[in-house]
Amino acid sequence: MSSSYNINNIYLKPSVVNNSYVAGQALTVDATAGGVQFGTAFNDKTSFVVFDIQTADVIVTFDGQTPAAGTKGHRLYAGQQYTWSKAAASAAKFIRATSTSGFVWASEFQV
Repeated sequence: MSSSYNINNIYLKPSVVNNSYVAGQALTVDATAGGVQFGTAFNDKTSFVVFDIQTADVIVTFDGQTPAAGTKGHRLYAGQQYTWSKAAASAAKFIRATSTSGFVWASEFQV
């Protein structure tokens, strides 16, 4: 019996420009007023950003507002990996969730 459902898998591959992989980005998430963002724009060929939260939990917003622990934003947990669209990763503002600064490592992927 054939299925009427179509399944499309997305196979991501690292973003490549001029035959070289796009370098990953590091972000230290501290208590900087207004939050911190990735300092380098993501490549035009990038579709998704895969990243992990290291050392400590962080708080993130996507709407231009300043994140604040306990009152505004989404908590991302240390040791977890996330995949976001390039637009979401570009808009993200981070602040540390505790007294310990977090570290985020991001890698760019394309479909």
